[in-house]
Amino acid sequence: MELLRAVSDAEGVALLVVSHDLGVVAALCSDVVVLAGGRVVETGPIDRVLTDPVSREAHALVAAVPRLVLA
Repeated sequence: MELLRAVSDAEGVALLVVSHDLGVVAALCSDVVVLAGGRVVETGPIDRVLTDPVSREAHALVAAVPRLVLA
């Protein structure tokens, strides 16, 4: 992942990352497009979509990410 990001930054090119893994998306991308049924349901900066999703599909995707709970 670091190599992809380094090459993208060095060459000034975009990456198109297709994944359900929000950790990978957050590590590589500054913006995100959420698709459902082949249609765009939400777009925006990755930080905003992860912390304040607008569409129910993006909300469900974020809610499905396991949380680490430290006791």
